[in-house]
Amino acid sequence: MLLLDHLTVIAPSLAEGCAHVEECLGLKVPFGTRHIYMGTHNHRLQLGGRVYLEIVARDPDGVPPPRARWFGLDDQDSVQADWDAGRRLRAMIETPSRDLRADLTCAVF
Repeated sequence: MLLLDHLTVIAPSLAEGCAHVEECLGLKVPFGTRHIYMGTHNHRLQLGGRVYLEIVARDPDGVPPPRARWFGLDDQDSVQADWDAGRRLRAMIETPSRDLRADLTCAVF
């Protein structure tokens, strides 16, 4: 059985993504982390238990990774076009158990 781990919002910038989510929810979204290995960063909001909402964007101070960034973040024109069209919720990440070492499954939409 798969369990929801987190929902991911992809944004042209972390500031823009956080402003949008904060406007929708009326809540501040705390900083999460920098993903050094992906050249991205995020903010995360716990929704309950171990389920959270994540806002991800390219880190302008990050080093481009030797592989493609997740969620198509290398193509900023496409990210911006999706954002402008209202396609902001990009993925639902699930895990087969609550063991944090378990493989995650990502449904991208």
